[in-house]
Amino acid sequence: KQESMADLKLERLNELKRWLQADLDKPRVPVSEAANALIDWTDQEPVDYMVPSRWGKV
Repeated sequence: KQESMADLKLERLNELKRWLQADLDKPRVPVSEAANALIDWTDQEPVDYMVPSRWGKV
């Protein structure tokens, strides 16, 4: 029974390691790049009524 508990703990740790590695392998976008993309996108939109500074002439 002691061995099966150790095997179970080892399997759980291995599963956690696989999950963490998969998360680490996901492609990441730097915040500065994402912010610039968002700014560029809002510059292309004519009017955003939720952002007063973007209204232009109303």
